[in-house]
Amino acid sequence: MRKGVIGILIFTIFVVVVIEAATIQYLLSTSYSSKATARETNIIQGINKFELNHRYLEQALKYSFYQAFRDISQDSSYLKYSVADSLYCIPYFKIYDETTITDFNSKIEESTEQYFKKYTDEIKDDETIIPDYDVAISLSGSDIVVEARPDGKLQLYREGKLEISDDKPIKVLIDPLTDSCP
Repeated sequence: MRKGVIGILIFTIFVVVVIEAATIQYLLSTSYSSKATARETNIIQGINKFELNHRYLEQALKYSFYQAFRDISQDSSYLKYSVADSLYCIPYFKIYDETTITDFNSKIEESTEQYFKKYTDEIKDDETIIPDYDVAISLSGSDIVVEARPDGKLQLYREGKLEISDDKPIKVLIDPLTDSCP
């Protein structure tokens, strides 16, 4: 009888050890799968954020041009002037600080660059490094080409050793006949 009890006890211990080994194996494989899923999710989120930054920079460049063009055009290409006379608070005569004809294109480029820098400062965070950009404006047929060339690389650093960088210039085409200023 003792041999039967010892046999059952050994068999029970063997079954418990096998079940425990299978459970540990399952937990380890699940843990590995969860870590791989977390890494893949981190990569996908990083790529999405990087692409959103690119789209944001394109729109920021376009709106920077619109705002600069509006400001410069409104002031007849002079950034500073004083009002001499007005009728019911509406100026009808302006005294300009400069007496020479200003370079309209360089004023728009300079002002576009200032607005673009202001917009790019809005998306800087712990993960994103945004370089300074030099803005150039040119004509291509009836389109206006606004291009921002980076002084460095647009970079994204995320936990999990994810690094994405790009140093391509940003270009937007503005068709003055179809684009409307916001």
